[in-house]
Amino acid sequence: MSKNSLLKGALWGTIAVFLSKVLGFIYLIPFNKFLEVEQQIVFTSAYRIYAYVLLIATAGIPFATANMIAKYNAHKNYQVSFKLLRANVLLMFVIGIICASGLIILSAPLANIIVTNGTEPQIIANVSTGIKIIALALIFVPIISVIRGFFQGYMEIKISSMSQLVEQFINSSFILAILLLAGGGIVSNLFAVYFAVFCATLGSVFSLFYLVNKYRQLRKLFHNYYLEGQEAQTNKEIPTKVLYKELFSIALPYIMVILLAQSNDLIDLMYTIRGLVANGFTTYDAVEFYTIYGVSVNKLLTIPMTISTGLSVALVPHLAEAYAQRDILKIRELIMNIMEGTIVVLVPIALLMMAASYETFFVISGGKNADYGSYIFNYFAIYAIINTFSIIVDNMMLSLSQRKRALVFIGFATTVKILATFFLVKYFGIMGLAMSSILACLLSTVPSMIVLKNLFKLKYKKFFATLFLSFGASSIMFLIISFLANLISTTTFSGVFAETVLLYLLGAGIYLVIALRLKLIPKYIITRVFGVLGVQYD
Repeated sequence: MSKNSLLKGALWGTIAVFLSKVLGFIYLIPFNKFLEVEQQIVFTSAYRIYAYVLLIATAGIPFATANMIAKYNAHKNYQVSFKLLRANVLLMFVIGIICASGLIILSAPLANIIVTNGTEPQIIANVSTGIKIIALALIFVPIISVIRGFFQGYMEIKISSMSQLVEQFINSSFILAILLLAGGGIVSNLFAVYFAVFCATLGSVFSLFYLVNKYRQLRKLFHNYYLEGQEAQTNKEIPTKVLYKELFSIALPYIMVILLAQSNDLIDLMYTIRGLVANGFTTYDAVEFYTIYGVSVNKLLTIPMTISTGLSVALVPHLAEAYAQRDILKIRELIMNIMEGTIVVLVPIALLMMAASYETFFVISGGKNADYGSYIFNYFAIYAIINTFSIIVDNMMLSLSQRKRALVFIGFATTVKILATFFLVKYFGIMGLAMSSILACLLSTVPSMIVLKNLFKLKYKKFFATLFLSFGASSIMFLIISFLANLISTTTFSGVFAETVLLYLLGAGIYLVIALRLKLIPKYIITRVFGVLGVQYD
């Protein structure tokens, strides 16, 4: 395992997910311009429910698949890889059918839970229909996820990441097309929303075709691995029953950890509207605020969170391999490099987006509700940093066989989140929602960091120094960009768009200059990033 190998995997993972999120932003402009709150809540609710059920269907098995393949490949027992792939594709198909059927059956009760407090019955019925439509994607996505886990186990992060990009590209392109048709009056807004929800299925089908094609192209390479294992006399036959037992011993705790860790969105979905109404909002305003948060704000929050996704994809096989080899020095080096690297990139992105939040929301909403969007996002910018870092720490705990402890920590944090969300939103409004999310992240992350410190004799002094310097450099950048944002006064869409691009470029340049002067970015990372991109750096 080399630093270049991890960096290359993380870079591909992050780039692919980042581009996927950018594609997701493209359709936000017509989404906010042409659709009313009544239609937007259908899209938001369907995707929120779908995302959480998808976690149930996919979270554990792909992770366990990548983990097991990396472990057995470290001992050159490549036969396990192909046996796992065949068995798990069938397993995930069955799981997908069960989850899709369950979501369809429960669509009406879920719609009543999500939108209530005087909401029109027709809106509830529309939300229910949206949930039924998006359930179809659950037939395909679980299969895709386990094939991605197979490629990740072989360190083929580029293929896994590109499949995500294909999925998002198809999804976003069709959503954009149908929204433009709705804006032109060719189709109704409600039909456009239903079709946009169906696009999750279209994207998954294209992604599946891509992965199957890549597997066929690499079949000869995989066969050579198999022969290598035979020559080394390590291709030992392991019964499927034994493999499934190991698979579920890894997957089930992981599923519980991920479900709890990612339950914030579901808890927010159930309590935000109710809490805002209790705070004094009208039902319409509460739904509108939640829709802005659920669509636009969350889209922006996922940009810094792409770091966690990219790193996690690359992290699982490398940590699993190092742990299987009991290489404590490599594990220690991996943990510290990932923590410090995450902070160096994550903090400036969040603060830069905060400084240019109004301009950003003006662009993605076409000027509609830019004040509200900016107001809500500024409360959640710090949460984006803490939550992203929390995801990284959770994945390290899982990869290093600390599943039970991670489950306890996240379970406690989730319990606090459930108990606190409604009351914090009731008394503090949208700020209370951010407070409950930040509190939950801290309650799970801090104990996990203490466990990792004690297990692997980590020294966090350099990490906290990096955190302090990164916040310092980002704060300088934040002040300059905020001043420029207030100084420049444009009102046209093209003018604000140009201003937004300028602010982001200037902010990135300012932070990069300061970070290099403070030596926040290690030289080996700069050299290897340029190397991965095919550019010579001295």
